[in-house]
Amino acid sequence: MPTASKNSIQSTKLIVSDLDKVSAWYCNVCGLEEILRVDEHMAGQRITQVLFKGDFKVGELSISPFMLLKYEGAQKSVNNEVMLVVGTDDIAAFLDRCRANAGAIVEDIRTVPEHGSKAAFGRPKVAIVRDCEGHLLEVIELMK
Repeated sequence: MPTASKNSIQSTKLIVSDLDKVSAWYCNVCGLEEILRVDEHMAGQRITQVLFKGDFKVGELSISPFMLLKYEGAQKSVNNEVMLVVGTDDIAAFLDRCRANAGAIVEDIRTVPEHGSKAAFGRPKVAIVRDCEGHLLEVIELMK
């Protein structure tokens, strides 16, 4: 049996169609701060990436492990390819910001029943939303 190497997922790049609109949504709703756009080629296609401020050090920058990526000239992306999980200290306010910025509430706030991970997470409140382009997010407010 092969020995497993030590690997980890370093970041998530959400593929979007309207970079300006989606970046504004994540800034306005999630409180992210766009710090850089990078135009380059990837897999033979021209792309633009949006980087947000965060704690991951890359040279002189401190970026978030969450980024947006747009393939230039590509058709609208297919949704449901990934579900982002966002933590918040005020889930009701998060949903208000989501609605105010052309997002949609898929499942309203509910309290998760007790299960095996209660010791780690308590009984968090959760909701499912879609961003302005239709990508799914699970929003979690952990017990205080």
